[in-house]
Amino acid sequence: MKKGLERLQNQRLFVGSGVDDILDDNLYTTLDDFGQYGADYNNVHNKDVEKILLNSDESRSEDALANTLFSQLPHVKYNDKLGYYSSLYVGHVTKSDFRKKASSGGFVSWVAVKLLEQGEIDGFIHVKKSARPGLLFEYGISRSVEEIRSGAKSRYYPSELSKVLKEVREKPGKYAIVGIPEIIAEVRLLAENDTVIDERIKYFFGLVCGHQKTTKYAEAIAWEYGIKPGDLKDIDFRVKKNIGSADSYDMRFTGIVNGKEKTFIVRNNEPFVSSWAHGFFKARFSDFTDDSFNELADITFGDAWLDEYVGDPMGNNLLILRNTELSDLIKEGIDNKELEVDKVDAETIIRSQQGLIHHTRDELPYRLYKEIKKHGWAPKKRVHPSATLSSHRKKVQDVRQSIAEKSHEYYKEAVARGDFEYFRKNMQPYVENYKKLYNQPILGRVDKVKADGAILTLTGYLNYGNVIQRYALQEFLRKNGYNFVSYVDGFSVPRHIYRHGRKKKLTTPLRAVKRFFNYQKPYWYLPKFSEIYPEAGRLENVINFVNEHIWIKPFDPRDNYKKYIVGSDQVWRNWWENREILGYYFFNFLKGRKAKRIAYAASFGKDKIEEVMSKDDIEYVRPYLESFDNVSVREKSGVRMVEKTWGVKKVKEVADPTLLLTAEDYSKLIEVSDVRYEKIQPIFAYIISETAETDRFMARIQESRKQAVTKVRAHGGAESDVLPPVELWLKGFRDAELAVTNSFHGMMFSIVNNTDFIIMGRENGGLSRIRDFLSEYGIEGRFVDEDKLADFDLSELKPINWSAVNAKLKQRRKESGEWLLDSLK
Repeated sequence: MKKGLERLQNQRLFVGSGVDDILDDNLYTTLDDFGQYGADYNNVHNKDVEKILLNSDESRSEDALANTLFSQLPHVKYNDKLGYYSSLYVGHVTKSDFRKKASSGGFVSWVAVKLLEQGEIDGFIHVKKSARPGLLFEYGISRSVEEIRSGAKSRYYPSELSKVLKEVREKPGKYAIVGIPEIIAEVRLLAENDTVIDERIKYFFGLVCGHQKTTKYAEAIAWEYGIKPGDLKDIDFRVKKNIGSADSYDMRFTGIVNGKEKTFIVRNNEPFVSSWAHGFFKARFSDFTDDSFNELADITFGDAWLDEYVGDPMGNNLLILRNTELSDLIKEGIDNKELEVDKVDAETIIRSQQGLIHHTRDELPYRLYKEIKKHGWAPKKRVHPSATLSSHRKKVQDVRQSIAEKSHEYYKEAVARGDFEYFRKNMQPYVENYKKLYNQPILGRVDKVKADGAILTLTGYLNYGNVIQRYALQEFLRKNGYNFVSYVDGFSVPRHIYRHGRKKKLTTPLRAVKRFFNYQKPYWYLPKFSEIYPEAGRLENVINFVNEHIWIKPFDPRDNYKKYIVGSDQVWRNWWENREILGYYFFNFLKGRKAKRIAYAASFGKDKIEEVMSKDDIEYVRPYLESFDNVSVREKSGVRMVEKTWGVKKVKEVADPTLLLTAEDYSKLIEVSDVRYEKIQPIFAYIISETAETDRFMARIQESRKQAVTKVRAHGGAESDVLPPVELWLKGFRDAELAVTNSFHGMMFSIVNNTDFIIMGRENGGLSRIRDFLSEYGIEGRFVDEDKLADFDLSELKPINWSAVNAKLKQRRKESGEWLLDSLK
């Protein structure tokens, strides 16, 4: 065996496309024990085989190939991440049901059908259902519109081309082929060395692909649900929904269970091996590509994972055109109203696949470095081997590669034993290790404790009050012997983003947070988000507080905690106009599992149920709410709403989580931070959404009292401004003589610290939580209607009887805390 081929075989860096069978009749591409295609290179006779294998030192690079193919095209452009391109689009097919039957926008089938109908091709080479026993999918040639359309789905399954390429050589005609980057590259290399293939394959369609799976991926998904290896008959990896976002879809698979055919429909993230970030059953060559956008294809298709489009559950494609004839075809489809697309720039396309680019470019040097260190050789790429990656990202790469490698080995042994749990048990430590890389410590406790349960609350918009109530609930539980982790839900964003998104058709809350806030570890910010949320880049201090003081982890429905708490804040309000997301805050993901369900200080934020959710929403959450073990809400109006709407009895009114801690507890946060040296002026202002009226009101207070003001913004200010630390916000309410705010939690901390205050609000704005609280403590006179600020007489403010307030506060803290702790028993 030649040394180059020996390297590819020993290091398992062959693609297994089957192109080598065409040059050498002694080669046969077959599935190995791990469900990956490859050939035995001990039998090679043709010395040119190395020239057509992507990772060989003898083959031409993607840059060299692309330069030959595309550099001389008229009006061509070049981007170091996209390669050559002539035009870029995002959108979907509107004609017929192409989009409905596809995994995304329907473009692959539409273009192929058009080429066939116009006589530009005689056959389309794509992955189809296989008729061969033990094989679900394989490459085939479709020669009719019906055949093409029946294969219009994503197949996360390996396929090789030897059979169809031999047919292409035997049957004259023009063909189009579709494949992942490595497949397209090797067919391009074959075409350079085989004149018949070069002449007959006229169009190359490329797919954007994170990595190639082995056959065991589909098999393991089905086995987890009782369909044993060999009994899986069919699988649809992406079943669209009519609601939600494009990245929220189902899997449907059919097989034999106990002698009977059975079909399962599960959410795409439910199976143990489903996370693409983990990399279960990844083909090894996938870790050694630097081609993110299939740069050798005449046209590249990908999912438009962009906030502007992902809110459409039917899906959209990104298109990268590098072929004049195909560009004309797309333009014709636009003119004929068969396509609905937006012309976009390179930055938009790049933004859609940032994670993939990070993997294929930024982190590839480290994987190449490891390969050379272990084997003495690595394939040549456009990035060079390097060990300069950060320590954290090195660990991420190490554990991902371990998951991929070990999943092959443990699964093979599990099949031999007939025991799926053997596989899960042995892979779980690797998955947990991966998760730990993203979990946050609580005040220096670096994941040394096991979570007793999880807290669900609004987490995405990161305002001061929301963050502190999250901290307070978790800290109260910790002080009483319970270690609860706080889920980061990925749903919560400010209302003005929803409005902007609906008006401009730009985004959905779910995708906005997923794309622009890393809701694992740590939170991070991407500048593009400033287009719809200018304040986001100024949240650095708030984000740092979360990372330092709150134990967070991404929501995972597969977690198996015994206790779950939802609350506080306005969690029972359909901000998202999406009942599935609303259902998350009623534990819809727990289904029939045995787990304690507790609502602590949940809030609606409005006085009437019809103001926060529809009748359909009410019925949707009914069975989930009826499954709760204990229910408490934050306002008296909430008690009435729950009892009247759902007939749930024994609903408890409890204190906001911030009141479960004392002023001394919060002072500890202040004193260990740098803000302990900051001076707070006698008047402290924290006003959300300042207006000309609130500005005039503050000026009148300052003039009346002849005192200076310290102001902490909630939003707004110069673009370069960063919001002050959370600890400074706490210090303002502690150290000022008078606090002026329109924030519910601003009012909370004024009372906790016995600081004189004025709370503003609109009578028609759903003030139940403020009104109920002021009434309970006998301080209604501290409320000012924002529509009547000019009429407010500052001299009529009556002193607050803090002794009476503190006595009630102490009692409410005791009762609420005991209720929560009793509920957990």
